[in-house]
Amino acid sequence: MASLTTRQNRLLRYLLDATEAKSMADIGRELDLTTRQVNYNLNAVRRWLAQHNATLLSVPGKGIKIDLEAAQRRHLLQKLAAPQATKVVLTAAQRRQLMALSLLFAGEPVILHSLQKQVGASRSTVLADLDAIATWIKQFSLTLVRRQNYGIFLRGNEFSKRQAIASLLWGDHSLGKPLTKISYRYGLESKWLQSELLQPTLQKMGISPNRWDVSAALEQVAFAEAELGGRFTDESVLALALALAIQRDRLERGFWLTDFPVNEEWLHRQTVWPTAGKLLQRIFTGKAPSLIHEQVYIAVQLLSSTRSENWPTDKEIDFPFNAFIETFMLEASHAFHEPELRTDLALRDGLAAHIIPA
Repeated sequence: MASLTTRQNRLLRYLLDATEAKSMADIGRELDLTTRQVNYNLNAVRRWLAQHNATLLSVPGKGIKIDLEAAQRRHLLQKLAAPQATKVVLTAAQRRQLMALSLLFAGEPVILHSLQKQVGASRSTVLADLDAIATWIKQFSLTLVRRQNYGIFLRGNEFSKRQAIASLLWGDHSLGKPLTKISYRYGLESKWLQSELLQPTLQKMGISPNRWDVSAALEQVAFAEAELGGRFTDESVLALALALAIQRDRLERGFWLTDFPVNEEWLHRQTVWPTAGKLLQRIFTGKAPSLIHEQVYIAVQLLSSTRSENWPTDKEIDFPFNAFIETFMLEASHAFHEPELRTDLALRDGLAAHIIPA
């Protein structure tokens, strides 16, 4: 008996749960599909229903529906829940993002055949996906290395890998539609990654959305704001929380920073330094050869985050500073051929919020 793809499974579940006819537009809106995608996947749904003595009916002027009694609907939903009923088929965007995360997490080279099995794709498809990942990963000073009889791995330092992980989880569109999003209410969320059907695939790749507790990290950011006597912008709070959640996960798995290109003597004199140390103690209680660079990492994250307003510890904006910002905005307007940037208040406030702490 034929199995369904994850998309077809979702579509059939939706129709079995529906109590009335649904139009193609309604289905597409609810399942985030185009009308063309709905029509294409309905063919497999019809065949599956026919194998189970059920029919998909067209209701003129209303849409489509499955005409079954409640008990029969429950029976078919139970069948759909069985692992053998669904074949996981990943889109190019899903494959590439999962493969990128898997390579970023890997502590040793991964063989090509293993990647093929993990994402359920052919050799040529995986090689094309790796080309896309290799191009994307360069912006983080990382290199995708492929060695025959050895495997595939990412060459680069720990800081670069954390930046790449953060970019993917934040919602970078470079490899396709993002798999996750971050919010104050739910932290890091992804209904797709939490799908029961996908868990066997994710387990093989060492991926789980539960490994990054952004909600808990938000509490740590609030602690930092209280310590420093100011508030970060809403977006910066989420970015900081994500960075701390990733840092904690990496430390717990034995990946720590061994260097960090910053003037530590200068950094030790900044107000954020003791706060960074306290944050590190709050997010990680394990042992590592040295955690000094982890404290540096947190301090730099705090310094580079946009503030909602000037903090009590910030320097005053004097004439030379104003002149510097005016010059910067003028150069930006010329560089981007956007004259209005010269007087953009949001840009000016953003520059002040970033440059004053640094």
